[in-house]
Amino acid sequence: MKILLKTFLGIMLPLYVLFSSNVTIYGEETTSVQGEAKANSGEVVAVVNGQEITRTALGNFLIERFGEEALDIMIRRTLVYQEAKKLGIEFHSEELEERVQKVVDSEIERYIKGSGLSSEEELEKEIKKIGGTVKQLRERIAGRVRKEIEVQLLGEKIVSQTITITEEDLSDAYEEEYGEKIEACQIVVKSKKDGEEILKKIKTGADFETLARNESIDRNSAARGGRMLPFSPTGTIGQAVASLPKGGVSDLIKTDGGYHIVKIIDRKPKRDVKFEDVKLELEKLARERLVRQKAPSWLIALEESADIKKSLESTSQESGVKK
Repeated sequence: MKILLKTFLGIMLPLYVLFSSNVTIYGEETTSVQGEAKANSGEVVAVVNGQEITRTALGNFLIERFGEEALDIMIRRTLVYQEAKKLGIEFHSEELEERVQKVVDSEIERYIKGSGLSSEEELEKEIKKIGGTVKQLRERIAGRVRKEIEVQLLGEKIVSQTITITEEDLSDAYEEEYGEKIEACQIVVKSKKDGEEILKKIKTGADFETLARNESIDRNSAARGGRMLPFSPTGTIGQAVASLPKGGVSDLIKTDGGYHIVKIIDRKPKRDVKFEDVKLELEKLARERLVRQKAPSWLIALEESADIKKSLESTSQESGVKK
């Protein structure tokens, strides 16, 4: 029952919020026509039983709850835009829309799976119950993610200019794309103690997939019962499980992301593809891979070299609530 409740709250409540301009958590919505007129006047953003809530109060509330994190995001966005302008870097609208569409499709799929549905048609029926359509949902998701994706594109293009592809990079990309692949699931925890406790549960017969869903801090793989994207027998995790048989469970594997417990599902042999035939593709893959690796440190360096002055304060002494 708890899992079903979490699923409902995690999927249907965000959908309701997306389709509702006024969401009432407690009680019935009682805003009058006169109240709506006041709320639309600019400074007043809501009227609750005749009591006005101002834009100042809303701003202070958001600053107190999310101010530091939100400000840091805005600062990083500004830095990326400034750097792109300085270097004369732009992107094509087609690039942006293609990336946005991929994210929207992924979000729709997440809504479908998370709510226990089997198709977009079923999702359409559920959304209609709360006064919306899948088309509207797609548009609202796109509006929400477009600016973030725009910043990502600019950042990737800036970092890409700093990268030189070597033969070793091409070889790594070849192995990653066409070499042997391991299919596995994982449980990731913060501490060695937590990992040891979960290993004990696994050895006494606990279901790995259930443990992954409930205990893993890697929520992306946890949502799939711990299922990982296929990976090669290189790198920290790949080397640690390279000799494990199908169905085998690893000991604790420490990485920067925490302590991993990995269970082998299957192995796929190396594909018979000639290196020279796919060299251009490998250059693209290698560049994308290096951009992902270097982007975080590049952004940190950009932020550290910038002249940034923060003065995040809310005028909390002013309640912003008018009788």
